[in-house]
Amino acid sequence: MDLSIIIPCYNEEGNIFPLVSEITEQCSLRSIACEIIFVDDGSVDKTLEEIMVCQKQYDNIICACHETNQGIPEGWATGLARSTGTYIVTTDADRQYQTADIVRLYDVIVEQNCDLVYGWRKKYMTHKIMRVFLSRALSFLLNLLFRTRLHDIKSGFVIYKREVAADIFADRSFFKTFQHFFLVCALSRGYSIAHIPISFSERQHGQSFITNPLAFSMIVLTDIPKAIVRYKKSFRKKRKQTIEE
Repeated sequence: MDLSIIIPCYNEEGNIFPLVSEITEQCSLRSIACEIIFVDDGSVDKTLEEIMVCQKQYDNIICACHETNQGIPEGWATGLARSTGTYIVTTDADRQYQTADIVRLYDVIVEQNCDLVYGWRKKYMTHKIMRVFLSRALSFLLNLLFRTRLHDIKSGFVIYKREVAADIFADRSFFKTFQHFFLVCALSRGYSIAHIPISFSERQHGQSFITNPLAFSMIVLTDIPKAIVRYKKSFRKKRKQTIEE
């Protein structure tokens, strides 16, 4: 299996079938063998029923379930445990990331043989200005704190080598919002990272679990001291080694 595409989902019934159709079409055009792993994260709508309908029509669909909502990083870990692909892709169920860009991520990681590639949200096609501002502000803050130069430090649209994903996801339990710190984790461990510019579209169906972006950002801020304690020392060691060399 070339690709395992992990999609945590919470109340995304309107997006499941279009996602499966679009991803399968894009991968088929390139003869990329893929499996799509949906992790239903305690949805209270018909998300699970839609996944099961897709399983009857497509042979590349895997379904995993959380009885209660556990968050995106736990969804990644559950999906990884069910996966068989050489490369692991994480994406959202809301279809704001373009499915055609999954193949672009795959091309870069194969051609450059890097450890992971993330989609840099260069163009936001959304009217939610507050969320865009907070996202970019957080990227700026984390880049400043860790002296990194990542364009979009909290993008969840990523492809990993399988063993790299397993190593990074193992840190999830230390944070409330690990989805905002996994790239910092990757850099602290010396993994090579590439990026591609992508567009970020408006949500077509359902509603984001982030109903109050400002309040959610406050929760993210409480994780920053944990990240500093856990990763800052690794960055200092790398800078020292570079100077000595």
